[in-house]
Amino acid sequence: MALHLFDTNVVSEAARPRPNRGVVAFLERENDIRVSVILFEELSFGLDRAPPERRARLTLFCEGVFAEFGALALPVDLDIARLAGRLRANASNEGRVLHMADALMAATAMTHGAILVTRNSRDFSGLGVELCNPFSV
Repeated sequence: MALHLFDTNVVSEAARPRPNRGVVAFLERENDIRVSVILFEELSFGLDRAPPERRARLTLFCEGVFAEFGALALPVDLDIARLAGRLRANASNEGRVLHMADALMAATAMTHGAILVTRNSRDFSGLGVELCNPFSV
C-alpha cells in the first residue's frame, strides 16, 4: 500500500459545502495518509484571512484537521529543505517558478517515497514526484 501525502487543496476541499465527489471517495478509501507541516501553515494563513462571517465554521474545520492529521504531519528537516532548494533552483533554471511551499511539499513526498495527492498537478510536473489528482478521478 502506497503512502499518500495530501496537498492543502485536497484537505481544504472537505470544508466546501459540496466537496468534489472524487476527493470524498479518495479520502474514504485511502488509509495510509500523511500531511506536511506546510498544510498547517497554509490553513492557518487562510483562516486568519477569512471573512468574519466564515471564520467560525473554518475554525471548527481547522481544529478538526489539526486533531485528525497533527500526529501524521511529516516535518521539514534538513534533507527535505536541501532537496526543496535544488528543486526550486532547477525549476528556475528552466524558466519556471516553483513556490517554496510547493517545493517543500514535493521534497517531503520524494523523501518519504509518497504519492503527492494534489489538484495542482501542473505545479509539480517535471519534478520527479509521483502525483495523483483525485479531482479528475
